[in-house]
Amino acid sequence: MAVGMLAGGVIALRSTWGRPLFVGVATVLLEVPVIVLLGLHPHAVTLAVAAFVAGVGLETFTVAWDVSMQSNIPQDRLSRVYAYDWFGSLVFIPLGQILAGPISGEVGVRATIVGSGLVVLVATLAALCVPSIRNLQRHDGAPAMAERAVI
Repeated sequence: MAVGMLAGGVIALRSTWGRPLFVGVATVLLEVPVIVLLGLHPHAVTLAVAAFVAGVGLETFTVAWDVSMQSNIPQDRLSRVYAYDWFGSLVFIPLGQILAGPISGEVGVRATIVGSGLVVLVATLAALCVPSIRNLQRHDGAPAMAERAVI
């Protein structure tokens, strides 16, 4: 996965997406195969390939998310938005980890892993259905955005 993240970073570095949020959310779909394979077919070679692809998707999402935030949120509000974003991650990631144990106790480990992949798939597809996610444009020059927001 780390090698895939390095590759994703290089790809993102060379990209100039007009709709980075759409690209970023769409690349989250690249994380689904490694989760599902872990539950259904946990063999080292297939997992390594899928983890590489997931790493590309994860790093592409991270860069695209940051570009979207930095180019669309006024500079004087950006740190607060990042704080809320990080807070959400700090709350919901451990919550998912806490729920994984009891759920796997009820339905089994394999079903829990595959189910989590399906949750990522459905949530990502749902996010892609939101027009403001699909259509958010990249605006270079965030200070100009901040000046427009004041007017």
